[in-house]
Amino acid sequence: MVLVALSSSRDPSIRVRQFLNELEQSIPNTIKINRGRMSIDELVVKAMEYGAKYIFYVMTRKGNPMAIKFIEIFEDSYRWIPIIIKLIGVKLIVDMPVRRVVKKRARNAIIITISYHEVADIFSQIFQIPVIQSRDLESFRDKYDTLIVIRSVYNRPEFTGEIQFIDGHDFGPIGPIIRISRVYYLTGKESYLTPEIKELLGE
Repeated sequence: MVLVALSSSRDPSIRVRQFLNELEQSIPNTIKINRGRMSIDELVVKAMEYGAKYIFYVMTRKGNPMAIKFIEIFEDSYRWIPIIIKLIGVKLIVDMPVRRVVKKRARNAIIITISYHEVADIFSQIFQIPVIQSRDLESFRDKYDTLIVIRSVYNRPEFTGEIQFIDGHDFGPIGPIIRISRVYYLTGKESYLTPEIKELLGE
């Protein structure tokens, strides 16, 4: 059963499409929707056809993922969840110094927090994947297809966290590395005061 549709702002670059491809391979119960010129309403209808409960929506800038937003889908309506995850960069499998082809889609996954970051709870809610705090990745070998490893970063003010998608069998990369700048929680008119928030709220 598809729980989450993966999509992006209109006419994404090859790099953004590859980012979505890698997420689809590494996160169970997801499906990528090529948005093209669809409006948000049309995108939601398409996601409903697949039975998705959420849309994982990637905003882009200059051909690169800029931020992640989420749409919650109801029987006859939808809403933007008031959370924005601003990114500082992503590294795709094709960017990594390994020669690797991921052929099989992940059937199951676990989120592991090496050092707690709030994105672990957000991903757990959206993807319906349990969270465990542990530094012993070896104890999870061969128990899950994907280990979604999330850690906080404390020594760089513009860079607060990192997400890695690791093959749960051979521990090689199965998806991208996502670097998080910060998480915004939109709670009212104060959310609209800064140009940065205005840009992140845009279509």
